Amino acid sequence: EGNRRIQTRTVGDHSDVTLTIEFSCSNLDKLDGVRLNAFSEFPGFETVDAVFVGPESQTASVLTPGNPELATR
Repeated sequence: EGNRRIQTRTVGDHSDVTLTIEFSCSNLDKLDGVRLNAFSEFPGFETVDAVFVGPESQTASVLTPGNPELATR
């Protein structure tokens, strides 16, 4: 089950996208990470500031085409 929100902003030939994705996970203790597959679908993406917020911890990372995974532990 999940929800998502998307905001876009364009200035000249540069665009910013804010994408919020929220999922409910019944086995959160088994989740080791989240992989963002958008780099192959949207080759213009250079970096993504990713944040994971769980019930007992938070983590953040800058994702890139060479490092598309955010560890959740």
